[in-house]
Amino acid sequence: MSNAIVTTSWDDGHPLDMKLAHLLGKYEIPATFFIPIRNSQRRDVLDGKGILELSEAFDIGGHTYNHVDLTGIDLEEAKEEILKGKETIENIIGRDVESFCYPLGKYNKDIIEIVRQSGFSCARTVRLLETSIKDPFQLGTTAHVTEKGLTHITNYFLKSRDLPNRRMVCRLIGGGAMFRDWYHLANNTLEYVVRKGGVFHLWGHSWEIEQFGQWGKLEVFLARMMELKERGMLKTVSLTESIK
Repeated sequence: MSNAIVTTSWDDGHPLDMKLAHLLGKYEIPATFFIPIRNSQRRDVLDGKGILELSEAFDIGGHTYNHVDLTGIDLEEAKEEILKGKETIENIIGRDVESFCYPLGKYNKDIIEIVRQSGFSCARTVRLLETSIKDPFQLGTTAHVTEKGLTHITNYFLKSRDLPNRRMVCRLIGGGAMFRDWYHLANNTLEYVVRKGGVFHLWGHSWEIEQFGQWGKLEVFLARMMELKERGMLKTVSLTESIK
């Protein structure tokens, strides 16, 4: 078995997550769905019945109660958002919620500590082009299912703390993959992880996949991951399993 690991995660708990779950199930790809109870940016969020149904096949993570920027409110309010979101999800699905995702990718040292003290085992950021795990409470991602690949290079330079995988990024830029759509960049980075080892982490939003018409490309990419898995070239796991 290869030492390449693949995981996926999906944010915001939009009702289209059910369509996404069906697609992931078709290709036997594990996923973590980070779900707020309400969403101050988007009105449509899965209700309790939908969350419970989703939890029967996939991992469910915390995403606060109201999907707020945790760095824009006082720490007591941030703690309440984090804990209330976690407890509400746990009451719905009947099991512990272990993973968390910082809404809007906003966090700081104080927020990390609150998440840790709230009983989570890991937390995901929106940093891109990362293929290793250094801090379970600042988990990066590799590729984002969005409209353009340019989003990746922007996030890499603006949001990555230490500019990881410089050799891989230089190769992506030199080959032009960084300036194409997410699909080409994801294929290139997945091949890199298969060769070199590490963690490939695909993430996105079901509403964004719909908005940019990316369902077809996503299905082709998931089929590719399943093929590599069947050939023993990678292992697919949930987000919490990827840190163990």
